[in-house]
Amino acid sequence: MKTLSLVIPIRNQAHCVQRLLDSLAAQSIAKEIEIIFSDDGSSDDCAAVIQAWSRKTGLAATIVRSSVSGGALRARLKGYAASTAPYIAFADADDTLLGTTALEHACRLAADCDADIVHCRTRGLSPDGSVPLGELSWAAPYMECLEGEKIFHTFFASRVYPPLLIWSKIFSRRLLDIVVSHAAPLRIFRFDDKCLLMLSVFFARKYVPCDEFLYLYRTSDVWPIEKFSGRLRDLFTLQEVMQNLFSAHGTSRESVAVFREYMQRRIGINMGKMSAKIQEALASGQSFASILERTSVFLDSETLLRSILASCLYNTDKIEQAGALLHDVVRER
Repeated sequence: MKTLSLVIPIRNQAHCVQRLLDSLAAQSIAKEIEIIFSDDGSSDDCAAVIQAWSRKTGLAATIVRSSVSGGALRARLKGYAASTAPYIAFADADDTLLGTTALEHACRLAADCDADIVHCRTRGLSPDGSVPLGELSWAAPYMECLEGEKIFHTFFASRVYPPLLIWSKIFSRRLLDIVVSHAAPLRIFRFDDKCLLMLSVFFARKYVPCDEFLYLYRTSDVWPIEKFSGRLRDLFTLQEVMQNLFSAHGTSRESVAVFREYMQRRIGINMGKMSAKIQEALASGQSFASILERTSVFLDSETLLRSILASCLYNTDKIEQAGALLHDVVRER
């Protein structure tokens, strides 16, 4: 049996997957990795690129194919279903693993500490791949071992943007079996990483940080209206899922409170960003009806209204501050 299963969703990424493949071959435990690509309805020759690399390096790579695209969450879950190793990691096809020994060290930590999650460091790369961005501080591990509910509470209480990202982490199969059973019925459009990580930090028994750089993440500059509307739909879905889990597992009030604060903030931020995109679209001459039609794929009228209300509540303090400033300016003039 292999030490680690690496699950990689891929869709029409033949042009960039070679970098990931080469970084895999450079790993000190390359022969102990079960490499699984979950092809989410590709129409290019990414499978041929993977197979050619496999023949050249002698490293086996399984390709699990779907005839039509089901989205990133479905692809990850399908890849996981084909995996067999006791530890699992995820990567994206346009990213890269760093160094040669970090992955080996992370797997050893997971085994030695009986950890459900080992969390490593991440560096960033500009969208075109030309500019190194240094360490992504918002993706950094919490530098202490955590157990039980403290894992969940720490993720949501310690940072404005907790590292709810599927990459740069090693997971135990015990944990992911539980996570997948809860994630499989969900319809998640954009936040597959947050879905899997929210569930992971909720059910994990032990979290261990690893002070090594494991992952090079290529950032994105593509932010269409549909992306934000899909995220909003996902946030409301995840909010309902987690609320049910809180009730079923007797989660402390403190942990529930910090989670709700985080969700209100994220819904408010995403609604604000979508509003800015709508304003840009209107300024370019698009009709409001056509814009709403684009968002309706993800957001029904009720969810859109809930998003607007949540955004207003999130921005109440800012509105009050702006009102006070306006009052002072009018009074002075």
